[in-house]
Amino acid sequence: MAANKKIDVHKFITTVFNPNLNEFMLPVSDTGMGPSIHEGRIIYGKNKLHLSADGFSLFQIKNELFHLGASQSSDFSVDYDTFLLSLEPLYKFYLKNRGNHLSKQIEAVFESADLMLETDYFAIKLSKNEIYQEEFSLRSRNVNPVKVKKSDQGYNIYQGKKLLGIESHQKQPEQKKFSEGINEKIVLEEGYEFDSSSGFVKKKEESNEINLNSPQKWEEGYLKEKTRGQIKGSTVKKIFIAIFLIIIGITVVSVIRLSSNQIIKVDKIQVNSSQAMSGDSIFCLISFTKDIDTQGDPLTSFLNDIKPLHSFIMNNFSITKIIDVNLDEVLLIRKDITIDANKTYNYSFPVSAKDPGRHIISVGNTSCEFVILNQSRFNGDSFNIQPYQPWVSEEIIISVDVTNVGAITDIKNMQLYVNNDKIEESQINLFSGQEKTIKFTISEEIIGNYNITLIGLSDKFTKIISVTNPYGSPLDRISYYYNIAKKYVPNHYLLPDRKNAEGLAYLLNQVKLPEYEANVFDCSDCSAFIEWLLEGAGFHAYIVIRPQLGGVSYVPSHSWVQVETEDGIVAIETTSLTSGAIYAPPGIVMKPDGSFYKLTSLYRQFLEWKQEHPADRYDYDPNISFGEWQAKYLWNLSSFGIPTDAEYYYGGGYESPDILIKGKTIDNTLHYISESEFDWWNSLPPSNNPFSK
Repeated sequence: MAANKKIDVHKFITTVFNPNLNEFMLPVSDTGMGPSIHEGRIIYGKNKLHLSADGFSLFQIKNELFHLGASQSSDFSVDYDTFLLSLEPLYKFYLKNRGNHLSKQIEAVFESADLMLETDYFAIKLSKNEIYQEEFSLRSRNVNPVKVKKSDQGYNIYQGKKLLGIESHQKQPEQKKFSEGINEKIVLEEGYEFDSSSGFVKKKEESNEINLNSPQKWEEGYLKEKTRGQIKGSTVKKIFIAIFLIIIGITVVSVIRLSSNQIIKVDKIQVNSSQAMSGDSIFCLISFTKDIDTQGDPLTSFLNDIKPLHSFIMNNFSITKIIDVNLDEVLLIRKDITIDANKTYNYSFPVSAKDPGRHIISVGNTSCEFVILNQSRFNGDSFNIQPYQPWVSEEIIISVDVTNVGAITDIKNMQLYVNNDKIEESQINLFSGQEKTIKFTISEEIIGNYNITLIGLSDKFTKIISVTNPYGSPLDRISYYYNIAKKYVPNHYLLPDRKNAEGLAYLLNQVKLPEYEANVFDCSDCSAFIEWLLEGAGFHAYIVIRPQLGGVSYVPSHSWVQVETEDGIVAIETTSLTSGAIYAPPGIVMKPDGSFYKLTSLYRQFLEWKQEHPADRYDYDPNISFGEWQAKYLWNLSSFGIPTDAEYYYGGGYESPDILIKGKTIDNTLHYISESEFDWWNSLPPSNNPFSK
């Protein structure tokens, strides 16, 4: 197997066994072995091997593999040799239980994990037709381990799968390395021993031991007779052992006494700001250290003054305590804190103190102060600019959601800057917790990049937009379409003081459109223009068509405009504002109940008729009313463009032409009106076209 082979730890754990249930997940089926772990799948077999009853837990293996994977790479993979060493306890467990019902289940797991068969240095070969060897090694490939197997001929010596030689039973192989703890099947002959420090089987070394209780003693390289009065070696040895045990006992008792008196104390408390607004985020940092509490006890104090002993406790014992953090003498946080050996502990956390005034954070007798000012924090969110790439003269809407996150009703001034020039200012008054969307509207007349900045909140908001020349149809950008009206209309018409019916008539009496021409400049073009003009003058108008949308290539039979005024909805026959014989401003249509009749061109025609036909010269009642005149004489007059149909005041208008152009889907069919029905600007000379570049 390649040296850089990587094992996916997560895939191995989830495929081969379930450490949470402490049982193997056997990937087997009724017909045979299931897929290997390389496929990353889990198949719950009908046989499960529970290991908990045999005193073996998979949690340790699972945790070790998991932490190895996390420490070696971000994808939880480990190198192959490390992976094998981590699984050594599992193999030992296998050997111990080999031959009973456990081994067959584990072998099935190993067999399914085909990565176990790719190495050439296992003494175990998991195949159904081979005899399992007595010993095996899990050492790295680079060590080149040697394995020993007992056979009828003698001791077979292997390196990997290669047989190096055969030694007779009379001579145990010398200096043949194999792992400790897995060679219990070999009985070492007399005169041989296993050296655990080196991992070798070797001959025992003979040693000359002198019994100090004998009459001789060892002196200057010779055995000599002991002299009288000499202390026996065993007695001296016992004295030294006793003294040593007493020292050890005192030391242990001292360590236990001092370690049990460990405490956690506060080194310092800090806040990131000594003054803040209500709603500001204040961060607190508390530093903890370890110490030993002598509690006025002379012995504990004496022991603590022994620097080596004190240092030993500080450097080798950890401590865990529950710490209470208070804000204004009220419990804020209760936390378990553990300080490891030779360590300190820093704990940081946010503090939400909204009430103005002085506040104190304390732990025990250590404290820190900060002040909340009589001001609230206003947070901004959802900073938005529409459109993000506007056209020249297009309306640009800048908006932000503002929330008072403090506990105080407060007022803030927001300023809008464009390329470092203050363009507009808005004052915001919000009570605690209130949210409001603030909007600014601008437009630019020169192409280029513009830096848009909002200040006045807790954070500053900045974006860069790019303004370009218009292209395509004006209706492609409806905000551009109507923003041009807001600039064009005040420069070409006198605007009324009020948005009532009379103000509407005042404005429309100034309008004179091109001559009516079917399919060129007809009722739909007239209606689109008048709706655009009225929006530019500050009215809210609608385009009305009859019949309503009903076909893919539908062309309306007639179109007019309805306008919202202070006096209610007013209908306008827009073709009455075209030049030529049918010009009859202001085009206002009388309601069926007679409302607005004095604002109609028909009423003006009635007054003109009375002047041209005085009652003293013509035989009619000089006090004739408008209604009586309509009933008796109107049939002789031209009534073109003067509707009597109450449909003029029915609802169902559209706020802009683009809604009709986009259309709507009815029974899976899109119904719309072509833009050519509303492109009134194409019928105007360039000098009068508001969209001319």
